[in-house]
Amino acid sequence: MKKLIILLFIPLVSFSSFGQNQANCIIKEIFEENYTYNGCVNYEGIPNGKGEWSQPNGLKYDGMFKDYKFHGYGVLTSPDGSVYKGNFDEGKPQGQGVLISISGHKYVGSFKNGMYSGQGIETLYYDEQTQVKDGFFSEATFQYGTETITFESSGIINTYEYKDFDIIKAVIKENQALVSEQIGEFFSNRSLKNGSQTNYDGNLETYLEYKNGKEVSRSTNIDNRYNEQDIIGSDDSIELDLEVEGNTKYINVNFGSEDEPYRFVFDTGAESFVIGYLLFEELKSKGLAFEDLGIKIKSRGVSGRPFESKVIKINTISIGSYTVKNIYASVPLIETANSNLLGISFMKKFRDVKWSLNGDKLIFEK
Repeated sequence: MKKLIILLFIPLVSFSSFGQNQANCIIKEIFEENYTYNGCVNYEGIPNGKGEWSQPNGLKYDGMFKDYKFHGYGVLTSPDGSVYKGNFDEGKPQGQGVLISISGHKYVGSFKNGMYSGQGIETLYYDEQTQVKDGFFSEATFQYGTETITFESSGIINTYEYKDFDIIKAVIKENQALVSEQIGEFFSNRSLKNGSQTNYDGNLETYLEYKNGKEVSRSTNIDNRYNEQDIIGSDDSIELDLEVEGNTKYINVNFGSEDEPYRFVFDTGAESFVIGYLLFEELKSKGLAFEDLGIKIKSRGVSGRPFESKVIKINTISIGSYTVKNIYASVPLIETANSNLLGISFMKKFRDVKWSLNGDKLIFEK
């Protein structure tokens, strides 16, 4: 499949008849034990111009000839049913062409010396998957571009980015949802050798580092994501006032319809939605509906000192006239970590969040 070396040229010495010179072409039929030819020849009887050539085993060619050899545009059909349509030079595919195998495998693009070379698209079909390479080939080897492998039954799509014959990036999606992304150096079996990998599982992101094929570090982040069904409210957008005290801005969050709102620091520099240790204990005592996901993450306080937090999913909270469902938050596991932060992760639950020029109002868009 990778190489299409064609040439075959046997001196043509016997012939049965000559035709008339038509459009500068002498028609000649040649019959030999291992081939037949019918087409144009020059005045020496050598195939030149348009002709048809075939062998008893099913190999046949219909196209242009030059001095015994396939040269110019032609169609070559192999005994196994594979078909090449395109240009030839001195008996070999050269320039633009299309190669289709009996199994349906297909290459459309540039050839050189009978091999894939230059820009092209190779499509391979198997029982459960389709593999497509779209980019630049060198001597039948994929040099750079994108390879996509689609698994039909599972909805999984693996995409690999190539540079200088090597994979430099791999992305896995399932039913169009991002599952994993790898960047770095890869083994020949496509597994990551050196580099980073990010796994996406709903609102959780796990970041891993690899060296020589082994995991050397791992961390998990929370990342709330927009889902229109998770926001309940009649208005397309709401505008809320921020309480400003010095350089700090606060916003009110309700965890129950009858409770007074709790003040959270609106902090665009904070990644997560953080509920401080003491507030979480209070909310639990009031019957907060939440799920402990059993995941621990590394957090840092205002002083920069690291500590562990756990990840929870809260059923509902209220902000202004909106009720928001399925919110991921982190809760410190040490009693002294009591900052309540509404960070970027919470903002991602909405289609868009804007604030006024003077910074004292927030606009949430559903």
